[in-house]
Amino acid sequence: MGIEKSEGLPRLLLLLRAMNEMAQSDEMSPICSIPYKPDASSDNLSLVERVCNCLTEEYTKTVRLSDVASRFHMAPSTFTRFLKRNTGKTLVDFVTALRVNEACRLLATTDMTIAEVAYASGFNDPSYFDRKFREVEGMLPREFRCRPGATRP
Repeated sequence: MGIEKSEGLPRLLLLLRAMNEMAQSDEMSPICSIPYKPDASSDNLSLVERVCNCLTEEYTKTVRLSDVASRFHMAPSTFTRFLKRNTGKTLVDFVTALRVNEACRLLATTDMTIAEVAYASGFNDPSYFDRKFREVEGMLPREFRCRPGATRP
């Protein structure tokens, strides 16, 4: 039985087993570099959380730097520095990571076509989606879906 169908302690054990496998895998890489340290002031953390929540809600739409920056009362260059300093990513990289993450979820849990997954996760061009997916995941979407151990409905 998969983790999504489990409950209680068995679900926790499956989660811990999956996390252990990821931690021991040579295919995994850190999501941030060792020297990365966010500014830990509570005001800053609150703003980072609000920015991340905003981007998480909007990533399937067109995300423009000027629009996001003005929403948080910053100049685009100030917002760019803020986001890079606190997440280690540019706006484009952050949004791309959110989109690819959603694409992985859809590829693993639905029978949607690759093009449908691309559009549903916020990409407007399946070719660009393939390229960005490969950059982030190290494989094409169809390879991700067909990899050993992949589960689909």
